[in-house]
Amino acid sequence: MSGQNTRPLPLRSEDQGHATNLTHLLARFRHQVEHDAGQPIEALDLNAALLLSDLCRFLELSDEGCGRVLGDGAAAFVGHVETQRVGLQLCPSPESLVA
Repeated sequence: MSGQNTRPLPLRSEDQGHATNLTHLLARFRHQVEHDAGQPIEALDLNAALLLSDLCRFLELSDEGCGRVLGDGAAAFVGHVETQRVGLQLCPSPESLVA
């Protein structure tokens, strides 16, 4: 997502405070992503659906809210990836099979 095809929406004066709060939240989210990955965000190769899902969790949206944000296709994709990750975590390590 390069931002090349996006245009900022004009903010009404009453939205300025919300924009400031959103800026703060998004900066905190970026710091969390960088901390978790151990590298700066510009060095990361990220899937937009997974990043958006992480943002939904960071903002503590409900499952329904996150589903609305992601849309059906991306929500199904994220669910599939998360199921695979859980399955991988449940598999025994090769070291434990040797014992």
